[in-house]
Amino acid sequence: MREEHASRLAQSFEDPDTIDLQDIQSSVPETTATGRVFDGVDIDRWLSSTGDRKEELRQSLEHIVALGKKERWLMSSQELAVNPKAILGSGSFGIVCAGRLHGSPIAIKTARTALESGGGIKHLIATANEIRILRHVRHPNVVLFHGACVESERGEVMLVLERVLGPDLYRYVVDHGTDADIHLRFKLLLDVACALRYLHAQNPHIVHGDLKGSNILVEPAGPRAKLVDFGLSRLLTKSVRPLGGTLDWMAPEIIHRNDDQRPRPSADVFSYGR
Repeated sequence: MREEHASRLAQSFEDPDTIDLQDIQSSVPETTATGRVFDGVDIDRWLSSTGDRKEELRQSLEHIVALGKKERWLMSSQELAVNPKAILGSGSFGIVCAGRLHGSPIAIKTARTALESGGGIKHLIATANEIRILRHVRHPNVVLFHGACVESERGEVMLVLERVLGPDLYRYVVDHGTDADIHLRFKLLLDVACALRYLHAQNPHIVHGDLKGSNILVEPAGPRAKLVDFGLSRLLTKSVRPLGGTLDWMAPEIIHRNDDQRPRPSADVFSYGR
């Protein structure tokens, strides 16, 4: 790093009002009773099971609805002003569209036809997994979870997330590739490192599981990087198994994984270094 770039980066963090994100240490307490609420939509159990579990999934969604009411993150779809023409992303998992929640911009993530096919059920489970992770996570470099809409009878789940008004990390770096902007890239790397340190410091630890450029969005003002897409994230409990990720960013131990091997925070660190 050139001397002037190092100086500018250091200066940006010398403001006494700035919070040292690396000093943030908190936990994600999850009681045994609360953890059991998500057992019916637990990916590990689904992958190891056989037979038709649609009714069990519906019942599990009803338990999640009850938990959402208790923890006050359950929402009614009537609270959301959805713009179905503003599609932010789409794929086999479903769609992400823009909307507003009491005037604030949001991203609404919907699992596609959850109970109609095995693939749809897996996407439903991944969406429920995001709720399990995000409902207690609060960090300036992690996308904010506003709540969720859950329709247990139809097997529909909508995540209501903060809308990050900016490009993904790859596009941002391409558009700001001049030498004069290099200090901004170092700042974004620090943002991602702070987010990972926060997740890995939780009890139990949280592994993102699919860290890559397209899962990091950048707010132009600042700029500030934020992690998104926690569908493959894991709470490192005793029985947890790795779920994979994107091959080009995957740690070797995940590629050659043993089903008995637990995922580790080091897998995120490998993806970060890629």
